[in-house]
Amino acid sequence: MEPDGSEGPAVRGHGRGQARDHARGIVLMMLAWSLFPVMDAVSKYISDDYHVLQIVWARFLFQALATLVLLLALGRRRALRTNALRLQILRSGGFLAHTLLFITAIVFIPLAEGIALLFIGPMVVVALSALLLRESVGMARWLTVLTGFAGAMLIIRPGLGVLHWAASLVLLSALCFALYQVWTRGLHAVDSPLTTLAYTPLVGLLALSPVVPFFWAWPSAGDWALMALMGAVGALSHFILIKAFEAAEASLLAPFAYVQIVSAVLLGFVVFGDLPDRWTLTGAAVIIVANLVLIRMDRRGAAPVETP
Repeated sequence: MEPDGSEGPAVRGHGRGQARDHARGIVLMMLAWSLFPVMDAVSKYISDDYHVLQIVWARFLFQALATLVLLLALGRRRALRTNALRLQILRSGGFLAHTLLFITAIVFIPLAEGIALLFIGPMVVVALSALLLRESVGMARWLTVLTGFAGAMLIIRPGLGVLHWAASLVLLSALCFALYQVWTRGLHAVDSPLTTLAYTPLVGLLALSPVVPFFWAWPSAGDWALMALMGAVGALSHFILIKAFEAAEASLLAPFAYVQIVSAVLLGFVVFGDLPDRWTLTGAAVIIVANLVLIRMDRRGAAPVETP
């Protein structure tokens, strides 16, 4: 039986609309992940003059202010009302630990290398999902996780005189970020994304404020501007990420998160004169392929995989 003629245009129109939404989601996803390394590059750039605690505090301060402006512009004055305060604090604490560890690490190692190592995060999420959430993780997933860790070993090359102690901080940072992602899953059903966005910098800001005066160095006007840029980029990129996930499903968008390695390489070269060696690029490629395999498993109905 042929379809009724009145249904044809509607169906095709819906298909075109869905394709436009998917395209918009992909563009927004790539834009958001291209912006994230900007914050890290600024943090590394000013790290010679300021303590890491002050840099992270300033990042959270200006991100909180930018988020506040964004929420007011959207008319979300009650965004801090949460149905899971303890989980919001726990999740944001994980993000604070991740940020402190990662910023400390990239003071000593190239930006691209640090971000490449962070890509093991989704595989840590798989392992933690099995251990903490009791999710079913089959042999294929565990093999993929081990492959990703092998890629990480190619980057840091322990035992060959290449391993820098700061690389271990990135691995700990990836663990904290994986915990942050697992806890973020638990908030999807109880709080709006904008509420979660508001808490992300707020908890870190409140936690660091009593400590920062002991490490304070008064910034110049230019450095204040760079710190404000970090916060603005943080709020903007997280908001763009939310809008991307509103336009398309996570399984479609996840592979495009790896555009940040391109952004990190470009920033590392332009700002610091760093270029990753072939082992770093090979290890990053192995980790990315392992993550893409996990994403493909997710599309077939396994537990969701999140990108760093």
